[in-house]
Amino acid sequence: MHPIIKSLRDLHYLAESFTLGSQGASEDFLYTSFTYFDANDHAYFGQIQKPKLKMSLEDVSSALILIPDEEIYPLLPESEPFLSVAPENLNLAPATELKGVYIKRPPIKDYNWYKEEDCVFIIPATLLEEAIALQHVSQHDQHPNIVKFHGCRVRQGRITGLMLDRYESDLREFLKEGKTVNKERFLNGLDSAIRHLHSLGLAHNDINPGNIMVNEISGEPVLVDFGSCHKIGAKLTASRGTPGWTEEGDDYTTSKESHDISALDKIRLWLDKPTFR
Repeated sequence: MHPIIKSLRDLHYLAESFTLGSQGASEDFLYTSFTYFDANDHAYFGQIQKPKLKMSLEDVSSALILIPDEEIYPLLPESEPFLSVAPENLNLAPATELKGVYIKRPPIKDYNWYKEEDCVFIIPATLLEEAIALQHVSQHDQHPNIVKFHGCRVRQGRITGLMLDRYESDLREFLKEGKTVNKERFLNGLDSAIRHLHSLGLAHNDINPGNIMVNEISGEPVLVDFGSCHKIGAKLTASRGTPGWTEEGDDYTTSKESHDISALDKIRLWLDKPTFR
């Protein structure tokens, strides 16, 4: 049975795909993909060959296909690594009723591709790896420039999401809206977050403007997205940096402090002349 979508805002993800031209520019329209999570954390994926502006809500609802839980949600480990379950008021509440809390879901926007390539196992593995990294960080004093982890959201023994403090805008979105940050103060906060991670034996490995939220009250940076975060010296897996923000001359197969230091230098330069692609 298909879920009933009453507004496109109900969707967790919605994007059009195009062929790429010789210069990297978008050309012919291919399809629109979208994902949806219902009140019971059931996940759905849909794809239709219509642009967003030509889709009806009925088109969207009828295209959504239920994804089996075991394909995308990892089991909550019963032994090491021990992972915290979010407090009951966060774990059991419908997502639409949560205030100030963001649920980081498994990366299902490319579900069709994972199925075609026979590597769907990467989806739950990615969520579990991030949960382990956040758990490690949360066992120490909360750093003001690192997102707060409230624990795992669990349904029937499976992790359906990671519960985090919510922020409205990442750094790129914040600046695109015409807002400003105090550059040196902002960079000092980011540097402090990086040093804290390194002191715990971890490297983030994917620092870029999209993974830095802005606390609109304090103007401080908040580092998020720990999908590439691993112990220093450990092998990196499916998630390993963002093109344009990686360290030159490095193959990104190993977690390194230098990845974060290089990214901080790139952020410093980018803030002088930010781009909004």
